[in-house]
Amino acid sequence: MDRRRALQLGGAIALAGAGAWTWTRPARDAPSAARRVPDRSAIVDRLRTTPTRDMLSLSAELFARGVTPEALLGALFVAPVLTGSDNGDVHSVLTIEPVARCIAAPGIGPLERRLAVAWAVSNTADWLRDDRPPEPADGPRAGSAETACAAIVEHIAHRDAAAADRAVVDSLALAGPGPTARALALAGLDSPTDPHRLIYLEQALRGVRRFEAAPAPMLRSVARYMARTALPPDARIEPRPPPLGATGRAPGGASDAATTRWLLDGLVADPDLVGGSDPPPGPAWHALTVWAMRALRANPSVSGPAVHGISLLHAARGAWQRARGDAERRFILGRAARWLVTLAPSGADAPGAGAPGVGLAPSPAGLLATVARAGSDAHDFKSIVAALELRAALPEIWRGEADAAVASARVVRAPAPWPQRPRMQALLASSG
Repeated sequence: MDRRRALQLGGAIALAGAGAWTWTRPARDAPSAARRVPDRSAIVDRLRTTPTRDMLSLSAELFARGVTPEALLGALFVAPVLTGSDNGDVHSVLTIEPVARCIAAPGIGPLERRLAVAWAVSNTADWLRDDRPPEPADGPRAGSAETACAAIVEHIAHRDAAAADRAVVDSLALAGPGPTARALALAGLDSPTDPHRLIYLEQALRGVRRFEAAPAPMLRSVARYMARTALPPDARIEPRPPPLGATGRAPGGASDAATTRWLLDGLVADPDLVGGSDPPPGPAWHALTVWAMRALRANPSVSGPAVHGISLLHAARGAWQRARGDAERRFILGRAARWLVTLAPSGADAPGAGAPGVGLAPSPAGLLATVARAGSDAHDFKSIVAALELRAALPEIWRGEADAAVASARVVRAPAPWPQRPRMQALLASSG
């Protein structure tokens, strides 16, 4: 992406509402010698220094000392970033907020919550190491919000992780978290080879809100990850939405359902149809969601392209909802369509559900409880939470497609429980 394009995007982001994002630093509890409940920083330190083989015992100990499942998840969310363990795989971070969603489902008892969180501890332990990233040598540099946002996009495109990290520090000071996150979203839509780029951003933002974590370390981590995984300039594919109406227009006066069907049919031949035509955004997202659900039915493997297509679309929708201005929204929508069709082409082949509007059995809340009890892979939690949120945004006529897709997922259809669950249950029982 050339510097002029980066500056244009950065200016649009910065000027579109630097104050749209608010974040309040969580108040620290006053220390209490009587309670002796470890705080987040103490838990992170224990996670960093405990050998992997002892992580289950650590989980039992922390619960016995009064650490709640939610508090332990909050520490798990930030631990890989604060210890430098985000230099490679980031699944341990982007799984935590979906786990929190699942254990909050009605019908999940205290023991089941602790077991699900203990799985998350075990999953995170596989990636923890002590390799903390250096802090920038000085404070934020002088400049404008526009140039700071543009620098994020530019440095990520040029695969410079250190410069992208520095640009996020500057952008947070000059533009704020909202414009910084929007710049990262545009950069994250650059490459279809790694859907985790945009997924990581979405889960980082959700986790910051849910666990009241400081945004700076998480957004810096996202920027570094995006820069490390960016394609070389000579290998990069940059599809751009064509001018409005260039590839056809939605049928005039058609219902939303008819427009959605028109888009579904057109996507097979022309993935740029969503970005280049002028359907209302509702039918456009409905068409992409139905496509992703059909792909999941056709390929329900636990970590296949369809599972990642669901999570990518969920993340793109989050970026679209935070966007400012029609041009930015159309850019995100067009990119999402292109990458979804590229990542999960089987959405064109799977038949429709045949019974639109059939309710999920069990209910969405029941499915979250099922995943909390039976989830044993990062994708179990992440993809089901994403699918259920996408389902909730569909009109009733299309929900049968989502019902059939979710019912085909491995964790629902043929769950493979966590092998360490019996051992962890015994540890919890013995620790009181």
